[in-house]
Amino acid sequence: MAEKVQYTIRKVEADDSDTARQQTSVEGDPGKREKLVSDIVGVLLGATRSLATSTFDVEWEGYHVPIGAVIDGHEIAWTQHGVVYSVDHYIIGTYDQPGINGGDNGQHQKMRVYMNEQPDAE
Repeated sequence: MAEKVQYTIRKVEADDSDTARQQTSVEGDPGKREKLVSDIVGVLLGATRSLATSTFDVEWEGYHVPIGAVIDGHEIAWTQHGVVYSVDHYIIGTYDQPGINGGDNGQHQKMRVYMNEQPDAE
């Protein structure tokens, strides 16, 4: 049986998250088309982050996706391409992942999650 992961989740105050919501520049120039797509995705994710109702920093040891972490009452099923999905198959927010496979053992992970307001369950 897999070992249970311990997540550290800290709500980020508005002044902390404002800086993090700014779009990061694209490194290098992989080609005009690829850069255009990257820029568009970056703008869309940045716009989505600016609408976030709350922001959380998540830290843990282990796999780089925080599967099973519960943030603001929503359990994470998967993260990919800047999008956070719940076990209920909803997009619950977006993320930045400034720390992947860090620490002395290469297993320390960091993620900033920008949560969206969720519709009431029907």
